[in-house]
Amino acid sequence: MNQGKKVFASLLVMGLSSLWGWTATANPTWRPVQPGKRKGISGLALIQKQAQLCQFLAVHDNKGDKDQPRLAVLGVPSQGSITYQSLAWPTQSSLPLDLEALTLVPNTQTEFLAVTSLGVVYHLQLDLQTNAVKVLHTAQIPPGTKLSNIEGFALQQIDDQLIAVWAHRGQDTDPAVLFWGQYFPDQAKIKVNGSMAFQVPWPQQNVRHISDLKIAPDGLLYITAASDPGDKGPFQSAVYGMGSFPFHQAQAASQQRDKSTLTPLYRFPFNKVEAIELVPGKAGGIVLASDDEKFGSSLAGQCWAEPN
Repeated sequence: MNQGKKVFASLLVMGLSSLWGWTATANPTWRPVQPGKRKGISGLALIQKQAQLCQFLAVHDNKGDKDQPRLAVLGVPSQGSITYQSLAWPTQSSLPLDLEALTLVPNTQTEFLAVTSLGVVYHLQLDLQTNAVKVLHTAQIPPGTKLSNIEGFALQQIDDQLIAVWAHRGQDTDPAVLFWGQYFPDQAKIKVNGSMAFQVPWPQQNVRHISDLKIAPDGLLYITAASDPGDKGPFQSAVYGMGSFPFHQAQAASQQRDKSTLTPLYRFPFNKVEAIELVPGKAGGIVLASDDEKFGSSLAGQCWAEPN
């Protein structure tokens, strides 16, 4: 068995307890964010966490005019209502169409990559005092026949390299395709190092095999999958741990994963999860957000810091 197949055969086990101080237990409780189809959340990234409060940047997959929001800041307290502040897209940049993923740029607190379904990457800078957004530059994920519907993109600093991981979502018998490579911000360039096709075992109908993903600092990869039968649902979603492998090393592009080896960490029978974020620290864990179409958006998971 070659090195690529060995690492893909190594899976996360249920009951994980890792650097996040998190253990897979009962499904977390969903909390409403915003009503309405235009406020569904398709990408999520942590801005900062404080005692009993976290702030997240969120993206919406809207395709219409400027009256349809693209970005928002969420204030998530340990108790009480989640606050929502829509952010203006910078006027010097054309409006993005169908933002589907969001990730923090490692080693920064104010820079993020927002990615459309067609692979246009916006490198954003957020002013933490005013919440003004600036587009530093744009990039394009290298085109390919499998890249028609990107629904997850993440960055992580591993072995002094800025590793990028992204995915074509797949649909039913069309498998998802997971890609990995490197991001070079100074050159506004993304390099592809390898890929893998796979399908999830659940949900089973109207399924997008990857609806989002994130990679932890130790290389562990988490994905979400979702069933989307239309604006009225009913929706289903699952969270999977995909294990760890050296994303920075080139691997064969033809590898296929057997879905029978995958077991959900969480199952959600009513929400369409389209965003996942990993919050570090003792009180951190997996945080999820939904795009429930006409039912709006919700958020689940533990994110706030314990008081000193």
